[in-house]
Amino acid sequence: MNFHPRPYRRWLFWILMVFLLAGCQSLPPVKIGFAGDLSGREADLGISARNGAVLASEAINKSGGIGGHAVQIITMDDQGLPAAAKDVDNKLIDAGVVGIIGHITSEQTLAGLSITQARGVVMLSPTTNTSQLTGQRDLFFRVVGDDSQEARSLALHIWKERAIQSLAILYDSDNAAYSEGYSQFFKGQYTALGGRVTEIQSFPGASQTDFKSVLAELKTGSPAGLLIIGSGLKSALVAQNARLIGWDVPLFITNWAYSDAFLAYGGREIEGTELVTGFNMDSQLPAILDFRRRYQAEFGLAPDFAAAQGYEAMLVLSAALQKTAASSTGLPQALLSIQKYNGLIGPLSFDAYGDIQRPVYLVQVKNGRFVTQSSLPVAIP
Repeated sequence: MNFHPRPYRRWLFWILMVFLLAGCQSLPPVKIGFAGDLSGREADLGISARNGAVLASEAINKSGGIGGHAVQIITMDDQGLPAAAKDVDNKLIDAGVVGIIGHITSEQTLAGLSITQARGVVMLSPTTNTSQLTGQRDLFFRVVGDDSQEARSLALHIWKERAIQSLAILYDSDNAAYSEGYSQFFKGQYTALGGRVTEIQSFPGASQTDFKSVLAELKTGSPAGLLIIGSGLKSALVAQNARLIGWDVPLFITNWAYSDAFLAYGGREIEGTELVTGFNMDSQLPAILDFRRRYQAEFGLAPDFAAAQGYEAMLVLSAALQKTAASSTGLPQALLSIQKYNGLIGPLSFDAYGDIQRPVYLVQVKNGRFVTQSSLPVAIP
């Protein structure tokens, strides 16, 4: 009788595959926390970043997870409040997460970091770019550049390209870690170039809804432009009220307002508004085109920069966890070792402090949508 080994080898192969798959399925999931503002009318960026992280986790799991461990996202709402940020971070760590993606705004990040740092857990933010966290040896990482470059580049653009020689600033004091820093970086660059900041005013973002009186006061200084530092909703309300009192000057906003909420609430009054951002949503690179297609199919709407950076944050954290065999042990070092990671619009590299640098782009509101106009030169402080 002739013996043919091939059928037996084929059966042996499939038996081994069954055992391997069974072993992978028995591995516990890797728990990753997401913490951000997910409720209320100003939760636009938090929801987007969460959606991006979820989309990335689905792609990771489809490709085999992290060393055979499926990614499990535990999501919690910080309500846009520092005290709630501390509470949810404690709860996420108690739930066994190996790291936290969050927070979305700088004040909540600073509050949450007091918990995560003390408990030895990595925090990786998609959007927090306060300069207060730049150059710090801590457990905080981010996939967004700090606010200094965006502020300085906007000042250079306004002075050189728009030839606007005076400007007023109105900012949300509830996120002072971001808005105060941004305004000071902007003012420093703008005045060094020869521009004049006529006045800087703040408002309490949680309670302010009527901006007519503060805008009327800013208008008395006769500035030739207005910089608004606030969320998409609040920046839109400021813009609307400026037009209502007959103040028809060029408007400028920051990355914080770079969301559909600004477009929805601003209406026709915000046409021509400009901002500087570190993410080019109009890039035609294959990676972001594929991301935009999948995000639209999954969530029924187009993604914004927070969604894209939430997606990148999850992918970067996953890449680091691959190096640690899905363990939190050694995770900070694994993140620091990531260099030239293929992000959606270009390579991402952490410096020795867990910070990154991105190119910056000029964006303008045209026909009711954000349109990337050009990349901008680096502004020298």
